[in-house]
Amino acid sequence: MIETALEVDGLRVRCFEEGQGPSVLLVHGGTLGFSGAMWLQNLAPIASHGFRVIAYDQPGFGHSDPPPNFTLSYREQFLRRIVNKLALNRPVLVGHSQGGQLVVGAGLSNPEEFSALIVLGTGSLLPPNAAAKKEIDPVVAGSEPTMENVRTLLKANLHDHKLITEEFLSEYYSGCIGANFTNAKSRVQASGGNPSVPLWQKLSEIRLPCKFIYGRQDRGGPAERIQIARQRYPYLDFELFENCHHILQWDQPQLVEERIASFARLVNS
Repeated sequence: MIETALEVDGLRVRCFEEGQGPSVLLVHGGTLGFSGAMWLQNLAPIASHGFRVIAYDQPGFGHSDPPPNFTLSYREQFLRRIVNKLALNRPVLVGHSQGGQLVVGAGLSNPEEFSALIVLGTGSLLPPNAAAKKEIDPVVAGSEPTMENVRTLLKANLHDHKLITEEFLSEYYSGCIGANFTNAKSRVQASGGNPSVPLWQKLSEIRLPCKFIYGRQDRGGPAERIQIARQRYPYLDFELFENCHHILQWDQPQLVEERIASFARLVNS
């Protein structure tokens, strides 16, 4: 695995890369503590199928510089700038959580630049139901989280709590404080950048192969909502993983890696 620091749009951006071949770009979500590093265990297994796999810290996350503005629209534009900087030829985009909004938005706006979209656990891309309530980021409370706050956050996002070792917790916690906490507050406070029509209502406009994967134990009742989505969009590919919460690539890494590799291989055949 190669770790590099790129300059994109005047910002220093941390990037991880593994393998050679058609490109797969992994885009993390927006939860406090998320970064490109959350894909590290997945890079080599996906790359072993003959792909160049890249993950990066979005501006204001991990070790990347903060952006000039904190809206989702800027981060979507930045995704395209990363693709151009790395000279990726129509990569497969994989978006986890809020990252799914970014890859679908980019795919809708510029389908000619990508070969396929894979969405992992993005609740906002499923039709809402009574269980799907808008969640408030815990950083809105205004104070930096404690170690126990972060343990609770991880338990709320993982099915397999055995993954939360003290070493793992300490490392994740380091990405939730300091500049990362300040940037998270700025994201919550940022206005604008949200589509006037919810993206889940625009899935019929996608002109790229796409796959949507959710964990049954994730918040917001994804099993029921997938059934509604399948009725509305019978031509789209929705899949539900068992024993899996919100961070699918940690709860079910082998399944996630296999699905990404097989779908990328299919669209590149």
